[in-house]
Amino acid sequence: MPSNFVYRLKPNSNLLQNTLKSSLQKITSNMQAEFNELTVINDLIYNEQSHTVTVFKDYLILDDINEFLKRPYTKQEAK
Repeated sequence: MPSNFVYRLKPNSNLLQNTLKSSLQKITSNMQAEFNELTVINDLIYNEQSHTVTVFKDYLILDDINEFLKRPYTKQEAK
């Protein structure tokens, strides 16, 4: 067998295409997930007007156990 002899196999094109397609889909879905996470983080950092930031702020207020009143108020003052 000569040393420059190369085996040429005809790959199954459907199998190759499916393998490449699934690999690319995994890569792009990972990239899309990372992009979405970074978008949410940037929205929170820069206080953008978005639904995510609004929900985050709502949870901050609702889950806060601190009291916002300066002192106890009488019933008359509360009215």
